[in-house]
Amino acid sequence: MKKSSNGKEKKTETEMKDMAEKEELKSEEESKEEKLSPEAKIKILEEEIEKIKKEKDDVYDKYLRKLAEFDNYRKRIEKEKSEFQEFLLGEFIKELIPFFDNFEIALKNKEFEEKEGFRKGVELIFKSLKDTFFKMGLVEINDVGKEFDPFIHEAISKEESTEVKIPVVEDVFHKGYSFRNRLLRPCIVKVKIPKEEKALNINLQEEEEKIN
Repeated sequence: MKKSSNGKEKKTETEMKDMAEKEELKSEEESKEEKLSPEAKIKILEEEIEKIKKEKDDVYDKYLRKLAEFDNYRKRIEKEKSEFQEFLLGEFIKELIPFFDNFEIALKNKEFEEKEGFRKGVELIFKSLKDTFFKMGLVEINDVGKEFDPFIHEAISKEESTEVKIPVVEDVFHKGYSFRNRLLRPCIVKVKIPKEEKALNINLQEEEEKIN
């Protein structure tokens, strides 16, 4: 920058030229706006309004998507929390199952028959305890006479019989329990299964009937 004799800065020729060009462009734009018809000006304003409206809609759409994502996240957290609480409750009940067994064994004791009042008291406590858990979703599995199901039954003894065509639960040693569709303990059972000889005879008879 060059300085005058009085110490003030002088603008260079290039700076003066740039300023002149800017002023000229500004003057041309203002001149163009003045020459526009009212209809053209209205159209420009409408285009600006439409642009702003679109930007507003985009922002609102993004807001709704974020709101939906947060709602889904909240529901997932609540579901996981509920499932975890249900799992813990199931584990707690599972720990009580041996006490159920002990109650049943004690009630079958012949000494209890001589103490009717005491026996009824124990039965009442046991029933009240189980009813409380039944209301929560506990289900007792005691399937004597029903078809053997390996998913809920555990066979520790079996007996062949000509009276059955499919495996059937003959006796229950320990009741099974499930809690809200989750198996806590399988039913410990004795199974009656079809006798192999009879099954073989049935198959031979069916084959003969097909031939005839």
